[in-house]
Amino acid sequence: MSLFKARDWWSATLGEGEEFDQGCLCVGDVDNSGTGHDKVVVGSYMGMLRIFSPHASKTIEGGQADAQLLEVQLQNAIIQVELGKFVSCSELLHLAVLHPRKLSVYSVSGTAGNVEHGDQYQLKLVYEHNLQRTACNMTYGTFGGVTGHHSLCIQSMDGMLMFFEQDSYSFGRFLPGFLLPGPLTYNPRTDSFLTVSSARELESYKYETLAVATEAESRQDPNLPLKTGGKRLTPDWVFVLGEQALDLCVPSFSHASSHIFILGERNIYCLRDNGQIHFMKKLEFNPSCFLPYASGVPKVLQSRFNLPPSLVCVACPPPKATKFKITVDTNQPPVDLSSIFREFSAKSEDKDGNSLAFQLLSGAKVTVLASKTSQRYRIQSDSFEDMWLVVKELVHRFDQHFSKLGIKDFKKSFSGPLPLEEYFLSVDKHFQLRVSAQKYQDLLSERAVQFRAIQRRLLTRFKDKTPAPLQNLDTLMDATYSQVMALAEAAEENRALLEEAFVRLRSATHLLVLLLSLWQGLTPDQTSILEATLLPLLQDTPQLGWEESCDAAVSHLLRTCLSQNPKDQATSLAQTGGSVLGLPSDTARLKKHITLLCERIGKGGRLTLASEANVQVPAQVQNLAVPGGVEPIAELAGDGEEIEVPQEATKFIKKKQPSKKTKKEKEKKEVSKEPSEASVKEEEPIKETKKEKKESSKEKKESKKESTKEPKEEAKKESKKESSSSKEKKESSKEKKEKEKEKEGKEAGDKKVSRRSSVKVKEKKKEPEAAEG
Repeated sequence: MSLFKARDWWSATLGEGEEFDQGCLCVGDVDNSGTGHDKVVVGSYMGMLRIFSPHASKTIEGGQADAQLLEVQLQNAIIQVELGKFVSCSELLHLAVLHPRKLSVYSVSGTAGNVEHGDQYQLKLVYEHNLQRTACNMTYGTFGGVTGHHSLCIQSMDGMLMFFEQDSYSFGRFLPGFLLPGPLTYNPRTDSFLTVSSARELESYKYETLAVATEAESRQDPNLPLKTGGKRLTPDWVFVLGEQALDLCVPSFSHASSHIFILGERNIYCLRDNGQIHFMKKLEFNPSCFLPYASGVPKVLQSRFNLPPSLVCVACPPPKATKFKITVDTNQPPVDLSSIFREFSAKSEDKDGNSLAFQLLSGAKVTVLASKTSQRYRIQSDSFEDMWLVVKELVHRFDQHFSKLGIKDFKKSFSGPLPLEEYFLSVDKHFQLRVSAQKYQDLLSERAVQFRAIQRRLLTRFKDKTPAPLQNLDTLMDATYSQVMALAEAAEENRALLEEAFVRLRSATHLLVLLLSLWQGLTPDQTSILEATLLPLLQDTPQLGWEESCDAAVSHLLRTCLSQNPKDQATSLAQTGGSVLGLPSDTARLKKHITLLCERIGKGGRLTLASEANVQVPAQVQNLAVPGGVEPIAELAGDGEEIEVPQEATKFIKKKQPSKKTKKEKEKKEVSKEPSEASVKEEEPIKETKKEKKESSKEKKESKKESTKEPKEEAKKESKKESSSSKEKKESSKEKKEKEKEKEGKEAGDKKVSRRSSVKVKEKKKEPEAAEG
């Protein structure tokens, strides 16, 4: 139950013992008065039709009498009332009243009265339809996309949809699987009818589908088979509710999309017009009806405009000496400053229009000097931050002045060095005040803890029944209290100074951004990116300050769009997290990053947020973006091509030694490579002789090893002797085979050596012949 109560603006008592349902009320301009005031039409099961024009009144009785326009007793019970364009060749609204066996359409008209009794209203019957079946409810709309008039659809108690177009009956269709009637509504956006079946499912039927289905009059029993030439009626989509629906509604909030609201017994559903659920809310009470409506809250409107500078500054005599100077160049002849700043020219002492001085509300003075010979303008002041407002206004008025003259090629620039040192003074001052605020906060917390501890000790002393000396606790408490108050006052003063320093820092940052844009001719989009980078906060807080926020934003630009190396820019995309922002120890890192930012912009760096998509990210960097940041092991790049391993990783890799089999295979491959027949014949006997020597040396070593092992084997058990004897037999058999192979190899080698010697003799004979020639 709610704690709040709605205030009654208007109310009316409707008879005694009358009963009403959801469809017995409608709102609209039923008398077509055109005044914009809607009327309330109410019909009851007792057949009483009433029309009210609600308005605020002091007395309830008098208000109800004045508000009731018409009261008519009809012959039959009123099930539902609707307002629409139900009469052909007429754009006026008419009232449709649904009775159990009749549909009546009325026109309501009012005539102005000449006496004190007021206006008179009349209810006239336009046409009516006698129904063959008992009606349950009805809906109306522009069926089939027809404009200019509304059609009616009535659902009977036995599941038949009857369609009426003005004063004529169109057709009727039976709903499949019908048991009990449910809520019925029309969706004009999809031209479909929505109803809830007895299976507790929301069904949608297209008007076109209903029109081409089998005629209901040809089937007295809906369970009978269809006749030839007709189509079975099937819903376009079905949504299972799981509970009985109390009401359906399709509000027209927007033309782009429509939503379907269903009120259930314990839940409220919101579906899209294609049957997909948008949201569902569970109700903690038993609802009876609902009304979706637009909240009427206006959308947020944003408007930007420039305030006149006369609100914050006045004309004054120019000062003789200043600290800071800024020069702005143009490509047009010098302009008279009095024509640019007309509101300050009358109070200016310089009548030539070459100089103009402004004094701000803070007391700072800013002077603008125009050169007579060159196209330059100098802005100078003792305060670096206060020059921003004048420089901005000067540039803005130059643009307006030359645009009015029709000059399209007007350009302005800044050629001097960027005043980074002066800007960093404002940064340091703001940072020192932040550090002081943190120190004051820490000291205040310490003194507060000390003060509470002294209070507890004094309280225990005062509560003690046996009085004891205070031991100067009262004096210590007074001193601590005075320290707490002094620290609080100092912290409050520091807070005020910090707010002022932050405002000055913002002004200095605006000036730096303006000079950067004039220096490099940045576009408005690039200038907005730079402003968002250097001015990330609208308000400085102890938890998140300007220094750490600006440093993070500048570092992001240096790693992305202003990165000199594309690989660095690509690797920054794979970095998902960073350090937690907090108060830095000093501003050296921030100054370094801002200086580097200005240098890269000066070298032609592009400020854009879409540059990340234009960078070709290497494959190794793409692998860094996998979950966990782990680089997967690279596979072979191609057939026979291996990916290079970094040099740092090679020291951890153990080199593999080739086995005997691989050695033999390599030797065979080398032998198989035949550059020519002669070379093959020359090399084969040499290699075979080398192999024979190696095999003979191996046999000698094995024989020596066997001789040394024999005395040791004698000392072993008899079982081991038997095994050794068997091994000796096998070795003797192997030796015999090897000797036979050696003999065959020597015979072949002798033959090949003789061939090789003959080839060498021939070559020697050819050499002296070539020398003689």
